[in-house]
Amino acid sequence: MGYLSIDDRAAGGKHTEYDTVSCKHCQAVIRVVHRQPQGAWCLQCQGPVCDTPACASRCVPFFLKIEAAQARERLWAAVTNS
Repeated sequence: MGYLSIDDRAAGGKHTEYDTVSCKHCQAVIRVVHRQPQGAWCLQCQGPVCDTPACASRCVPFFLKIEAAQARERLWAAVTNS
């Protein structure tokens, strides 16, 4: 959970503050308004997700993407070192 402060008073706007959470699928920052994340909720991984079609349509948690990338690197290293 994080915090977002938008200060647009110098341009004639206003100062707004929000709590934030991270998307479980891509790590995008999601604003929390009235205790509800402004996005969707993944029922598989039980976490908030952003509104992008890729994140809202299928459950691929970010840590699994990192593990897959590391596995590809290990495979590539094994193939090129042979």
